Amino acid sequence: MAEKDTKPVTVYLDEETDLHYIKGVTKILFDNGVVVDRARFESYVAKKMPTSPLIKEALADPASTGFDFDYARRARELKRKSDTPVAKIEEPPVVEVAPPVDILVKETEEKPIPEAHKAKALFSSVSSMNDSEVILGIIGVFSMVMSMYHSFTFLTGSGKPVWVAFITSMIMVLFAATAFHSSKQFFVANIRAVFGLLLTVIGIGVVFYLVFSTIAVNYDQFTVKELIKQTTAVESSQAVKTVDNSISTNDTALAQVSADIDSYRKDSDVWQATMSQNSTPDENGKFSIVYSVASRNYTLAQTNLKAAIAKRDALYNAKTVQIEKKDTVVETAKAGRETVYTLMSSKIGIKESTIRFIVYTIPATFFDVVSPLALSIVLLLRDEQKKRKEEKV
Repeated sequence: MAEKDTKPVTVYLDEETDLHYIKGVTKILFDNGVVVDRARFESYVAKKMPTSPLIKEALADPASTGFDFDYARRARELKRKSDTPVAKIEEPPVVEVAPPVDILVKETEEKPIPEAHKAKALFSSVSSMNDSEVILGIIGVFSMVMSMYHSFTFLTGSGKPVWVAFITSMIMVLFAATAFHSSKQFFVANIRAVFGLLLTVIGIGVVFYLVFSTIAVNYDQFTVKELIKQTTAVESSQAVKTVDNSISTNDTALAQVSADIDSYRKDSDVWQATMSQNSTPDENGKFSIVYSVASRNYTLAQTNLKAAIAKRDALYNAKTVQIEKKDTVVETAKAGRETVYTLMSSKIGIKESTIRFIVYTIPATFFDVVSPLALSIVLLLRDEQKKRKEEKV
């Protein structure tokens, strides 16, 4: 930076310290007025080493501080600020990075600083995340998606319109994912702590609702599948088929005897009417042949009717027994189908219904509790990382 020039030099951005700097032949000048050796600086950059130690070292040397960055950018030569004391600095000052001036946007030798800063900041934010943060972030995002699915399914199953269910589930899941981290900001800053408490209480309520909706959806889905499996097991049971055949045969016999009963009743009525019409004896006190035939046929019809009714009653009793037997056989077929729940119940001595409840609850606890927990941890770690980065310079 020995020659003067009316055209401002190129301004670069140090990604680690967020300080802007310009390059001279042998020196690097930062916008906080610090000068470092260019060869050392570029060596650090090439090896991807932190540059903040160089700046701290220069801040401790009065000969390397107090230079006018704006003047050097315009005039291409080093000059100290008249009001900057040349003395040893025991503690590095907090550097305020001013936003790039308009002329930097017009710089043609390199990318404009504002756009480059945004792109580099985004890349730096992602690349600086450690493995645990990346994994927790992925878990949190996918848990949010699953939580939204269960909440959406629960709401649509309760009769809500699709668009209402989608917006509601999305808002609730996003709120649950950020409420606890946001409440922490209020508590740490000691400003309006009541808002932090309110966010925490509402966040717990939303998480509880999401857990309930996930349990409800899992229960409904598992119950439907379990009923289908039980139905298949019952239909394939030979004992159930035998009882069904007996009931079917009984129903056929009942239909036939019911028809016989109707026929005998009609015959009885006909012969009884004939007897009534010919019930007057002749002058010798004898009934006509028609009366005698009608009387004999009426008696026979009544006998057959009573026998048919007795048979019908017996068939009804047999059907009742068969139905009760079928209920027992069906329950036996259901119980005979071994599932993972019955297996675990027999091994650990816990009721099958309790094991099912635990299975229904685990996904809800994971998706709806781990989602806000994982994302809150990621945001907390990012805050700590940002704080440590700011303290480096």
